[in-house]
Amino acid sequence: MSSPNITYIPNFYSQEESIEMFTKLSKCPFKQPIIKVWGKFYRSLRKSYSYGDMNLEYEYSGHCKLPLPWNRTMLKIKSDVEKKTGFEYSFVLLNFYESGHAKIGAY
Repeated sequence: MSSPNITYIPNFYSQEESIEMFTKLSKCPFKQPIIKVWGKFYRSLRKSYSYGDMNLEYEYSGHCKLPLPWNRTMLKIKSDVEKKTGFEYSFVLLNFYESGHAKIGAY
């Protein structure tokens, strides 16, 4: 598997825009799904929420996520990222970690 091409863009949004978006997105109704890992079921350590095109679904660890329609904040982020990258996106998974103990492993 080849390494992804990742570019970090500091200050992609101003501090004011970032705070406003974070405040709005932190109000999403995040959920902790039950996931299947190595044949056993566990409550996910992270909370998640998804937005996307309505004809899509995302599945991981035996859990299926159906996206909610894009809201205004996510549409702005989506549009800005599409303009910067030249790619179109159809789905986003937001992860919320309440403490430093919740994490995911390497992909």
